[in-house]
Amino acid sequence: MLEAEQTFTAEELGLETLNQHLLIQVGPSYDENGMTVDPLKSVYVEVIVYEGLAFHRALEGTNRQYFDDEGRLTIQALYGLSDLIHSRYGAEDYTVEFEIDGEEPTVQFSVGLDVPTDTKVEDLGAILWEKTTLVKFSNEADPGTFGTQYLFGSLLADTIKELSEREDRDRRVWP
Repeated sequence: MLEAEQTFTAEELGLETLNQHLLIQVGPSYDENGMTVDPLKSVYVEVIVYEGLAFHRALEGTNRQYFDDEGRLTIQALYGLSDLIHSRYGAEDYTVEFEIDGEEPTVQFSVGLDVPTDTKVEDLGAILWEKTTLVKFSNEADPGTFGTQYLFGSLLADTIKELSEREDRDRRVWP
């Protein structure tokens, strides 16, 4: 049985093959009016995803265009990645953390899901695997996953192009 204020690692829920740097937090569910839902009925499970950027930056190929000489994401890549992560993965709380105290820069975001309180902890990993975008993100963040587009390849390139075209349309002055 799940209770608010529980925290799990990816390994504890069998999700380490997706991303070993997941943090899963259980908290209260809220309705559309911002009121707390009966904690005996459902809880909100938030998965915080950390994706390191050093690997993507180091890959040979077109993704180098997304990083400046110091290895930071370019402005276009920051905006494109933000749009992509929100729209494609339903993410909340998107941030980019650049090197702090020697740590590798990361993209961080969270996805969430309301689940019944009577959900067993041992079933939570499978539920998150099946009912969130974690698998999709994991596959697309890995350039070697057969049959999927690469996050720092065509997905980001297409998003940046679309944002640029949208910005150009918005700037036009119509007679």
